[in-house]
Amino acid sequence: MKRLWTNDDLVAQWSLQPGELALVEYKEGANRLGFALLLKYFQIDGRFPRQKHDVPVPVIAFVANHSTSRSTSTLPTIGTDGPSNSIGPTSAPLSAFANPPRRTTTR
Repeated sequence: MKRLWTNDDLVAQWSLQPGELALVEYKEGANRLGFALLLKYFQIDGRFPRQKHDVPVPVIAFVANHSTSRSTSTLPTIGTDGPSNSIGPTSAPLSAFANPPRRTTTR
């Protein structure tokens, strides 16, 4: 995941589409931001972030400002710093909806 994003890149890659907004609206409060970030991260990178620092700060600010959530209090739960911070149950609906980029291996 790249660390520096232009405003045009943020709009193109991190804006929530109508179908994504429908998923996010079922989340309550601050969970909306975390869910939206996981969804878009998975679509862009083809995997979930391993720790909260994998999601660049400009991305968090952009998604927070362009979603219905104004809180970033759920961000520590995004990481997998320990068993209590696992993203397990959330990843199934996200990966079922998202279309991650296909990774190709060359030999």
